[in-house]
Amino acid sequence: MNGWRIVGFIAIAVVGIILIMKLLSIYAEWCWFVSIGYQSVYGKILVTRFLLFLLAFPTFFSILYVPWRYILKLPAPPSSRKWLLEADELEALDRSVRNASLIVSLAASLIAGYYMSHKWLTVLQFIHPTPVNIHEPIFGKPI
Repeated sequence: MNGWRIVGFIAIAVVGIILIMKLLSIYAEWCWFVSIGYQSVYGKILVTRFLLFLLAFPTFFSILYVPWRYILKLPAPPSSRKWLLEADELEALDRSVRNASLIVSLAASLIAGYYMSHKWLTVLQFIHPTPVNIHEPIFGKPI
């Protein structure tokens, strides 16, 4: 079990370093936008990215994890595992599968939230469209 603690500590350290680097990057960009007088623009970008992450993460997590939990609560077929494993081994296997499903669902949801947070430009272009004064040729309606 001591090996798992080391792996956990290393994983937490790596995530912490990545988080600190990301926060420093955000701070540097904030300072640059403030220096040119566009802090409201960068603030809108940050808020939009944060809201997109907050929308995508729980959505994807519920899409992935809820069916896993439902499937894991279903009873096993009568003769599927009784012959292969002892009761304590079955319990350990079930616990491992539950933990793995949670970890995989969290990781995939974090990736999906991160991906969606980078779609801020598309969302802001949709929310705040600009007229282009181009008309379609047949009816003369604006596009």
